[in-house]
Amino acid sequence: MTQPANAGGFYKVEETGGVWWFAKPDGERVLSIGVNSVHPQGDHCPDLGYSEYRRFVTENYENDATWTDEAHRRLTDWGFNTIGSFSQVDLFADKNIALTTNVGISGADWLTGSFPDVFSDEFERKVLERARTVCGEYKDNRDFLGYFLDNELSWTPDWRTRLTMLERYVKLPASSAGKNEVCRFFEERYGDFNSFRNAYETDARSFEELGADMELKPKDAARFKADGNAFLALVADAYFKKTTDAIRSVDPNHLILGARFVSWLTRREPLEACARYCDVISLQHYILSPVGEMIVRGFAGDSVSTEDDFAEFYELAEKPLLISEFGFRARDSGLPNTLPPLMRIYDTQRERADAYRETVSSWASRSYIAGFHVFEYCDQPALGRFDGENSNWGIVNVRDEPYREYTEMMTVLHPTLGELHGRGGDQGEDF
Repeated sequence: MTQPANAGGFYKVEETGGVWWFAKPDGERVLSIGVNSVHPQGDHCPDLGYSEYRRFVTENYENDATWTDEAHRRLTDWGFNTIGSFSQVDLFADKNIALTTNVGISGADWLTGSFPDVFSDEFERKVLERARTVCGEYKDNRDFLGYFLDNELSWTPDWRTRLTMLERYVKLPASSAGKNEVCRFFEERYGDFNSFRNAYETDARSFEELGADMELKPKDAARFKADGNAFLALVADAYFKKTTDAIRSVDPNHLILGARFVSWLTRREPLEACARYCDVISLQHYILSPVGEMIVRGFAGDSVSTEDDFAEFYELAEKPLLISEFGFRARDSGLPNTLPPLMRIYDTQRERADAYRETVSSWASRSYIAGFHVFEYCDQPALGRFDGENSNWGIVNVRDEPYREYTEMMTVLHPTLGELHGRGGDQGEDF
């Protein structure tokens, strides 16, 4: 059920009757129902030396424009209204469909978990340069919904690093802004150096000397954990303030959709910082296998709970949530589905479709979840993409054939979700 809103020039988020929506420029309130990685390139397969999907598109479409017309027709027929992250946005610029892009503003590498020195002048210069490069062209585009800052940043120990943010900054060079910030942090937190030495073993004789050759040897695990949480909050606040300031200095018209948190590994400090500066909280969430749940619990620690459809995320942030990436895969696709290894695999496309329907219906019934973007338009190659992933996440296969059970379910389901969402939390409807 969509309702008229106060019409504005660009997409907004609005809460009415306790329910969050995206409001289109014409005033219509909608859920953002999107697809990630919509482009004719498909995934390059290093073992093959080419993209199977790109080769099929080249052989079967006159050009990328005709591919775009067909992809757009399919997406709208299936009930999608948004082009999600990692898509070729320019192809859909005049298609009357909401557009998003991932700015990649920090330069961090989500694969390795690298994280920048957010206190440095160089960081501010680079994020402003990136904002000018990416965001300027969308400033006046009424079909543009908003920006994702980054993808799956490594805020805490995870599969990419065992170090806390504090430990990572301690390892920065002595002359760096980040190392200076660590010294300032400890001085403000402990007041005098003797108090610090009661908490940490160190050969330094002053806070100034800490920066020269610092190695943290905590004497009290609880104190060390509290210091780590407090420093993480400082880093997160600096990251979100500086990145959002940069984008809004270039484009004050469009929404900032958060930084695509990994759902199971999101701590409250970056979540609360994101809520202070962004319009929407975006997170990636996949249903784990039993083994995956055991492994992730080992990393999760004090992470925000994903239970009850991310209710704690909303309680802490008080901003609408966007599930910016999720997906389902099935064995009958013929793909290996071995990477990534922790997510659940269904037996058939019918089971896959049922899992999508059940999950998305539950999310739509939550007043605070304003949209969801499924990963992805086309399957990954059987021999693996750049990072080895080889799974059946696609709505179409590498021969551009839609998965019939999956798309038929979407075609029926998606038009019902606005009314479900408008009821603001009613559950148990049979779709």
